[in-house]
Amino acid sequence: MVKTGSSLLAVFLAEPELRVEAEGPPWSGPEAWAGVNQELACLIRGNRPDLDRAVQAAEAVRQGMGHLIPVWESLCAATQQQCQDNCCTAQRVWFDFRDLLLFHLLGLAIPPGQTRADLSEPCRYLSSRGCSLPRLTRPWRCSWYLCQPQVELLAAQPPKEQRRFSRLLRSVLENREEMDSSFRTAVLY
Repeated sequence: MVKTGSSLLAVFLAEPELRVEAEGPPWSGPEAWAGVNQELACLIRGNRPDLDRAVQAAEAVRQGMGHLIPVWESLCAATQQQCQDNCCTAQRVWFDFRDLLLFHLLGLAIPPGQTRADLSEPCRYLSSRGCSLPRLTRPWRCSWYLCQPQVELLAAQPPKEQRRFSRLLRSVLENREEMDSSFRTAVLY
């Protein structure tokens, strides 16, 4: 049972595998966005003593991303000029529960709103120079997504670099899962 009277988060805490793609991004309206972030902050404050493992996993995500970000930025810089179908418009991406949890556990600035109100819109953070958000506060799917030209560039790297990239990516994924699982255990039981 959730240790607070959460409403917007209740479904996500109870059903971690819930998919919302058909309906569009969760918390897409300004009130829902403010509400979910307020509730999540309240849950974290109310359960802080029980969240050590979740915070440690969030810190491990930040550390792993710190190693991956230069690679992603290099790949983006190398392919940006030839990009025919910008991933920010082509991909159906939004902030998910784990993204918000990471931001809150690390004390990062919360973006002002969901990436889009519905799936037909482009990302609100897309600017003429690319994403206006720092890499760590973008949706996770935006960071790990590689277009075909980027995949080809990565495949051209020495095998040692490819393995390092894969290990780091796997570590971030595992730590995001641990962060989520530890948080759910702390607030649900």
